[in-house]
Amino acid sequence: MPLVYLSTGWLMGIWAASMLALPIEVLLLAVLVPLIGLVLWWRERRVRLIWLAALCAIFGGLRYQLSLPRFDQNSLVTYNNAGEVTIEGVIDAEPDTRDTYINLRVKADRITLPDKTVYSIEGLFLTRPSRPAEFKYGDRISVTGSLTAPPEFATFSYKDYLARQGIYSMIDRPRVSTLAHDQGSPILAAIFAFKARANEVITHILPEPQASLLTGILLGNDAGLPADVQDEFRRTGTTHIIAISG
Repeated sequence: MPLVYLSTGWLMGIWAASMLALPIEVLLLAVLVPLIGLVLWWRERRVRLIWLAALCAIFGGLRYQLSLPRFDQNSLVTYNNAGEVTIEGVIDAEPDTRDTYINLRVKADRITLPDKTVYSIEGLFLTRPSRPAEFKYGDRISVTGSLTAPPEFATFSYKDYLARQGIYSMIDRPRVSTLAHDQGSPILAAIFAFKARANEVITHILPEPQASLLTGILLGNDAGLPADVQDEFRRTGTTHIIAISG
């Protein structure tokens, strides 16, 4: 029963904060109310649970407000649609190789605007250089192209999808050059290197499409699956089998 009170309070707090747009300062001051209530009615079990639920509601609202993005002049998203820019940063995740391009998630730290003004910035962006370029996690790269907001389609919002990953900008078909290597986390670099080695071993042992199917199931890499095999998985509603979370 206590868990029901506390979880309900938490969820109600998130809902209220999203509907009312309560400032963080107001929520911090509101913490005093349930704390005083707990002190005064600590011995009354049901009343104590109500005050604890109220406290969880306030913390839920705080959690929601703190999770919202906040942009300023140092944020990369501020320079969306500024024309052709050059951004320097480090590849922050494993490159996602597709048939004709590569998805790179880059943590930016420097931008050069069309008027050659240079600023230090913060933020993630997605860029899509054409294949057969080769990149690795931890590479420091220079990306030149038009910085824009991700697109929204009639049936799918790519903008909202990337926003959930903290990405609000992208450069499609850029000019990219590598400036340095091994600029990321050594731990993540070791994990991605192990994954790449495992992929090589599987493709060496098994023929296609069995090798690509196994790498999709074990490693989450289904890029090598033939298009007709992927279509069959979609038609039968079993694409979750080749996802690493499935």
